[in-house]
Amino acid sequence: MQYTEKTFVWLKNFLPESGRALVFYDLELISAFLVLWGLFEGKHFRSEYLTPVSLTRFGRNVAGVESDGEVESLFKHFHERYCLDENGARKFDRLKLSTSTRADKQIEGKSQRQFIQDIISRLDANKSDKVCCLFNIILRYRNNIFHGIKEVYKVNCYQKEIDLINVFMTSNLEKLKSYSQAN
Repeated sequence: MQYTEKTFVWLKNFLPESGRALVFYDLELISAFLVLWGLFEGKHFRSEYLTPVSLTRFGRNVAGVESDGEVESLFKHFHERYCLDENGARKFDRLKLSTSTRADKQIEGKSQRQFIQDIISRLDANKSDKVCCLFNIILRYRNNIFHGIKEVYKVNCYQKEIDLINVFMTSNLEKLKSYSQAN
């Protein structure tokens, strides 16, 4: 723990003045998210390369196991975040969803962006669609943390989303303890 605290102190001193608002809680929240994602991917994608297509297939297989309340809560949050106004559209663009129409990259005949946009815009989407949509959005958060956020200290603006994702991922891992890719 001593070294972790030293690392956090070093990070705070290293970051530009505008980045010093990043607090320990934010770093712990992101750390928890990355560990949860690692557990999820390690458990469910050992024998298959994780792509939006394989993740969607997985989502279809496990949708019935997911908690209705947690799916609805997280889906509603992302629907409100991305669909209610022009600002939401800009936030949706920052997910950096693939627009590829190559057959091997399509999700059920659509680009990842179109697939997610068609679902997230409808509160009345079915549970299976919602679960697939959520997994793809969570994957984008993971990828954007590793690859997309060039000013990493701005990650604290995603605190609410990461917190909600962590609740969803914890529940998923708990409910799917015995689930295997063979099912």
